[in-house]
Amino acid sequence: MANVIPSASPLWERNIDYTQLGGHAEKQNRLGVYTHNPKTDISAQEFSSLVDTVARMSWTAPFAMIHIDGYTTVQYVGMNGVGESFAPTVAVVAGGVNFTWETSYDDSYGVSANTLLRGAIVTVNTATGSATADITGTNTVSVYLTGTDEFTLVVW
Repeated sequence: MANVIPSASPLWERNIDYTQLGGHAEKQNRLGVYTHNPKTDISAQEFSSLVDTVARMSWTAPFAMIHIDGYTTVQYVGMNGVGESFAPTVAVVAGGVNFTWETSYDDSYGVSANTLLRGAIVTVNTATGSATADITGTNTVSVYLTGTDEFTLVVW
C-alpha cells in the first residue's frame, strides 16, 4: 500500500476537508480482505471515516476566547497567541462591537495560517443584558449588545 501524504495546509488552518488528509468518499475495500486484527488495524472505510472526523474536529476547535469589560480586552487566549497584544482590533459601533483579526497569523511554532472564522458564541457576564454574535467575514465577528458591555466571546 502506498503512503498517504496529506496535501492540506496546517490542520489548524481549519479550511481543509477529509480528502486533503487522504480520505475519499468512495473508498472501498475492493479486495474483500478485512483487517487482520480489528483492535489494532483499520480498514479503508474506517480510515476514511477517521480523517473526516479529524478534519471536522479542526473546524470546531476554538480559535480564540476573549473576555471584554467596558469594551476593553481583559483576557485573550487564541491560536495566534496569548495576551492583549494578540487580540483582534476592537471597533465600537452603534449597537455593538466589531472584532477584526489579521488575515493570517503565525502560531507558536512559527507556522503561518490563514484566519478563517466559522462560528462564534457570546456569553453575557452580568445579571442583565443580552448579546448575540455573528461572523461577518473570514476574519471579522460582530457582537450586538443590549444593556451590557461585559461579555465573553468564543470564536472557532
